[in-house]
Amino acid sequence: MQNNLITTVIIGLALTSSAAFAVDEQNISAQSATHSAVQPEMQWKKQFESLDKNKDGIIDSKEAKADKALNKQFKTIAKNGKLNETGYMKWHQAQQPRS
Repeated sequence: MQNNLITTVIIGLALTSSAAFAVDEQNISAQSATHSAVQPEMQWKKQFESLDKNKDGIIDSKEAKADKALNKQFKTIAKNGKLNETGYMKWHQAQQPRS
């Protein structure tokens, strides 16, 4: 009788552990998918922040020279010689290959 109880407890623990592991795998997959979806947005923002050397929230023509592609189009896309975060984001997204 006691052996049956011990066997039942061990089997129950094993099933609980494997179910918990499966849930953890699903959480990791969901987190990975979320991270991949967020990454492109963060990429343009990090690039903007690295170009905005004086941290005023604007890329001016001097700062734009650090990015060859941006510098080439800067006069066309900047308003009054200034490019804010929104403008940079739109320009950056337009540069991405279409799938």
